[in-house]
Amino acid sequence: MFADDTAIWIAASKNRVKAIREIQANIDGSSRWADEWKMQLNSEKTQVMIISTKTNDRKWKPPLFLKGQKLE
Repeated sequence: MFADDTAIWIAASKNRVKAIREIQANIDGSSRWADEWKMQLNSEKTQVMIISTKTNDRKWKPPLFLKGQKLE
């Protein structure tokens, strides 16, 4: 089975630590759901995208992981 074009998003405040915690919890929950339904999420094809009107936010690379693999 394959699932394409899956997205997880949050509306984050200025608190980056809180934003990382929230999105990581969503990634972990999606991973557990996929495991339960016998689906695989590919960490090599999974990417993080920051959308912001602030220039310095666009350069931010939050440390997010899928099954122990750091996401680009």
